[in-house]
Amino acid sequence: SGFGYANLNVNQKLKVYSAPSTSSYRGANGKAMVSTNGSVYVAGWESGWLLVMYETNNGAVRVGYVSSDELKGSVNARQLTFAYTPMTCLQGASLTDDPATTFTTLRQISAGETVTYLSTFQNRNSWAYIETTVDGQTARGFIPTSALALSAAADEDENIGE
Repeated sequence: SGFGYANLNVNQKLKVYSAPSTSSYRGANGKAMVSTNGSVYVAGWESGWLLVMYETNNGAVRVGYVSSDELKGSVNARQLTFAYTPMTCLQGASLTDDPATTFTTLRQISAGETVTYLSTFQNRNSWAYIETTVDGQTARGFIPTSALALSAAADEDENIGE
């Protein structure tokens, strides 16, 4: 899936943002946090931000970024590289930060809307990891790859951020 278990220093509660910026969209009505006392999976670093995946209190999964400024201890993870390719959606799709369990919708993406394609994420499904906006704020999340006209090379990308 591109995410691996991380052994983070315990007793931390870290703010989680959907993109690597404190001004980006933040789930849970602006209160998304991850506790390092539970399982946290990481994909890698982008500009001092760690892309994490964790289970929320209600059993959903959330993917988002935590700032290295708040993180105690070091985390050995690869540097992420993304495509940053503008693409037009072929069909409407639900943007989610949970590509694993509940698929909670952050917002609907319309057919014909331009989004920024970042990478492909594979689990039971194939997801395009994209950047767009939610409530006027920069947001990253997942839509089915079938919603975008991805090249064969992008479809074969098995791990996020490679």
